[in-house]
Amino acid sequence: MAGPARITEYVAFGLLMALAAFGGLFIIGETMADPGGVRGVLFVLAWLVPMAGLTFCAARWPHAAAGVLTAAAAVVAVFVLLDAALRLRTGPVGFISVFAVAVPLGVLGLRRPVRAGWLLLAVGALLALSAGAAAVTVGLPVLLAGGLFLLSDRMQPKLPQSR
Repeated sequence: MAGPARITEYVAFGLLMALAAFGGLFIIGETMADPGGVRGVLFVLAWLVPMAGLTFCAARWPHAAAGVLTAAAAVVAVFVLLDAALRLRTGPVGFISVFAVAVPLGVLGLRRPVRAGWLLLAVGALLALSAGAAAVTVGLPVLLAGGLFLLSDRMQPKLPQSR
């Protein structure tokens, strides 16, 4: 039977997988409607392939994936900040980038909840601060999952330290 900390991790994971399913279908549908065609397929592949690869790596090699996902989250964070600060008007690229890094971080959170939790909080908060109310659809679940992963670590029984 799983303890409360493990259940909390699975709730965070489930939240991000629901975001992956519904968000992924929404993004694909919107992209196929506009611009559609070959451009639409290429735009979808531009985020879906890296997200799938990072998710596989997080499941298979969590130690190595932790470093790669930290770098990916940093790149996404810098992009979101530059997009907001310079008003680059890149459309939904910031949202999609946060979405594409949050899904593999959800998988990583099952093995490394503290690392995944902090990274999810960072990218979710930056998206929410830079994009305002429109960021709720992606930012809120990402922030919530990050908080749940960190909470799960706090719920772990701590071993007494030897003197």
